[in-house]
Amino acid sequence: MITLSAVRAEMIPELAARLSREDLVELERRGWQSAADAIREAVAASDEAFMASWDGEVQAVFGVAEWRGERPKGVQRVGMPWLLCAAPPPRIQMTFMQMAEDVVARWSRTFPTLVASVDAEHTRAHRWLTSLGLAPVIKQQHNGFPVIGFMRYSGDHANV
Repeated sequence: MITLSAVRAEMIPELAARLSREDLVELERRGWQSAADAIREAVAASDEAFMASWDGEVQAVFGVAEWRGERPKGVQRVGMPWLLCAAPPPRIQMTFMQMAEDVVARWSRTFPTLVASVDAEHTRAHRWLTSLGLAPVIKQQHNGFPVIGFMRYSGDHANV
């Protein structure tokens, strides 16, 4: 059974020590020296963040942060969903994705546009974003590594 809870700062180091190899590679490529610091900063920047637990342990942290930069004309608010987790067993992945869909549906009411940028090799993250309705839209470089930009627009297209 998966349970969602508020982020508990004292649990961040434990989760950081067990992050999946893909998440650790992505954090390193983005310039982070410490997974725990990356989690703390993501949580601090977020409008909303959760910890997900299963098998009696915190296994993931995810949230959404508002993009504060320039937006296309007519786009009111842009949210950036993010997820860092231990390697989930296959039996849990689908259940977690379904639970996350409910949360992201609520976020979509606040943020008509959702965007994310993920390491090109992080296929599990690609599947998660795709399951949430974000589509790959651009391939770019970050710190010399390929990343894929994903986007979901659920607002009124006539205003863009």
